[in-house]
Amino acid sequence: MSTTLESILRDQLVTYLVSRAITCPVTHAVLDARTCVTFTDADGDPAYVVSPEGWEAIKTNAKGRAYFEGRGFTLPEN
Repeated sequence: MSTTLESILRDQLVTYLVSRAITCPVTHAVLDARTCVTFTDADGDPAYVVSPEGWEAIKTNAKGRAYFEGRGFTLPEN
């Protein structure tokens, strides 16, 4: 993020996404805004959150990655 305000807004959006989902759609673990993995939309804004365990399952599954990428999400590099 280039500014503090952008960073704050991004953090608040992630917190909002976590509060809407509550649990990871992949592992059904309770989400934590501090540790969740965020997928971004075409504009680079947070759009979807999963638990770290859910991300491990998605990143090793080619079908899982294709599913999210096909819906316009940008997945993390790691």
